[in-house]
Amino acid sequence: KLKRIMVPFLFFVTALFAFKAALNSLVKTPVELSFSSFVESFFVYYGHPSKPLWFLAALMLMMLCYPLFVRTCRSTVAMIAVAVVSVVAYFHYPEWLQQHNYFCIGSINRYFPFFYFGILFFRYSLYRWLDSILVLALLVAAYVLLMLAEVPLLTSIVGILMMCSLAMVLARYIKRGYHTIGDYIYQIYLMSIFFQGFVEIVLWKMVFYNEQLFALFYLLNVAAGVAMPIVVAKLVERCPWRALRLCFGLK
Repeated sequence: KLKRIMVPFLFFVTALFAFKAALNSLVKTPVELSFSSFVESFFVYYGHPSKPLWFLAALMLMMLCYPLFVRTCRSTVAMIAVAVVSVVAYFHYPEWLQQHNYFCIGSINRYFPFFYFGILFFRYSLYRWLDSILVLALLVAAYVLLMLAEVPLLTSIVGILMMCSLAMVLARYIKRGYHTIGDYIYQIYLMSIFFQGFVEIVLWKMVFYNEQLFALFYLLNVAAGVAMPIVVAKLVERCPWRALRLCFGLK
């Protein structure tokens, strides 16, 4: 996991800092051009170019608990116990940890329940129950009701199940392109910001700015954020240098 998570993390923190520095006068949140700001970008994310990569930092922290996951997966009681503790921590987390949010440690309690429920989700093959239009409709209804009632945590969990169900239902009808996106979802996450930034900052604001074309450029922004990372990933896959492939999260 160090190779799979941390190598792309280190590479793209550097790439994002350089990207924003190059367009400093154009981006919404200019970067402080200093060595200290660059170093901070690796462990402090809010207010830094590395903010979109918080997920990799949080994921790496949670993967340090891998021995715990292996042990608890052997016992249903143990898995339920850890799930309950994660929910309690979601609502009651030490304030001193929240004050120093280095490497996402101060907000890890907000992510861990979803990560652990994901393990439960696959451990007991719960996804089998989601491949149904009826289930999707029930989840949509439940999500709307929970959102209106403002129920924390449960609303997000039902929302995630709803999106998983939608993905499974759509997969019946959209085969080819759908699976291509799924194969490169990690690379889309890592690289989409560069291409979407180019569409918004360069093409939209500097070249073709016209409010009547907003809808067109919105769709172009989304399409560029999905398609271009896949193109780059496919090119990098052909590279014989394994070190470069690892930087892009490829084997």
